[in-house]
Amino acid sequence: MAQQVWAFGLNSHEQIALSKAGDLVTPHCMDAGDNIGVLYAVKRDGHLYHYGGMTGRHARKLTSPRNCTITKFFGTHDGLRGGITELGQLALLENDTFTLQGSLGTCPLLADIALINSGHVAAVILTSRVENWEVLEFHNVTSFIDWYNTPISEATHVVNLAITSSTAGESRPISTPLVSHKGNGRHIQLVASSTCFALLTESNDRGVVRSTIYTWGEARSHSALGRSVDEHNPPTSPGSVSALEGLRISKIASGGYMSAALTEDRDLYLWGQAQPGRGLLIDDMRAHNDDDVKLANVISPSEQGDTMDIRDVAVGNGHVVVITQDRRVFVAGSNTNGQLGTGDAEAFVPYWKEINLLREIALGVVCGDKTTYVETIRGHIALGSGHAEANV
Repeated sequence: MAQQVWAFGLNSHEQIALSKAGDLVTPHCMDAGDNIGVLYAVKRDGHLYHYGGMTGRHARKLTSPRNCTITKFFGTHDGLRGGITELGQLALLENDTFTLQGSLGTCPLLADIALINSGHVAAVILTSRVENWEVLEFHNVTSFIDWYNTPISEATHVVNLAITSSTAGESRPISTPLVSHKGNGRHIQLVASSTCFALLTESNDRGVVRSTIYTWGEARSHSALGRSVDEHNPPTSPGSVSALEGLRISKIASGGYMSAALTEDRDLYLWGQAQPGRGLLIDDMRAHNDDDVKLANVISPSEQGDTMDIRDVAVGNGHVVVITQDRRVFVAGSNTNGQLGTGDAEAFVPYWKEINLLREIALGVVCGDKTTYVETIRGHIALGSGHAEANV
């Protein structure tokens, strides 16, 4: 099946299309011949391409390591920085070429990586026990890379030293982890919003599969965590989102100060705030407390019927986009730069609104801070913008 990508939102510096002046308030088809300046990557015809970045706006073919498949990607607003191979090895991108770091057997193996706005990095480490997860946090990408390139025997000592030094209030080398988090369950997905991380895990209890979502981040992120915070459950340490316990979760998404969870039964749950401090709320996120998790009722205002089943969700900085089971696109939240793609001048849309142009052809979605990318039948496959990410 051939696919296309449709993009809309912030385009003041021609991030999405050189041929368009100003923000794109309706979907713009990004075909292979378009001169695109957005910071994202595309997999096409079995090859990876990088669009935009600091070195130009034309699509550039990326060279992957020989005999390796990169399954995870990470970067900043300056573009892609690297990825993780299917074996868990780090590969850094420079001059359009991915270069493997370290060597298998002497370097840590990675399962996932995410960054928040402060630059802090969270990396999921592959452990010898499949049913346990471990996450290390780093001050920035540079310190993470420096740590990764430390031989594994030294790296283990560095982690222990970092935890001890943190507790004792001593100084620590910049390349050591800030902290190590561990827990029970198998890592499924790690995502990041502006100020916090969310980790989806899965465990098997006597044949019963259970999902758990852990959230944590900066001290000021308590209202975006979806859980209560106190001295025993601080915002800076992973704590479970208890409202979702007992549900099988297939995907999580985060952006700005909001997060979403999609269940295997196609239900959508939301928590956090769309526009903190501005009093602007998405109708499905109106709650008595900031830590409440709400079941979304995605339904067209012009139609009567039950809540729609959801197949995909993405979250930007104040906006949410969902793909329904019948391949329709519904949006809500901030629309200051046209990131909802409806063509309306409204700066904020509190209710679900459909993008009729993409009706019944949508397959998936990713969001940047103020941009949206929808994969549809006919075209290419996109990876995201800013903090956005999707596997290829």
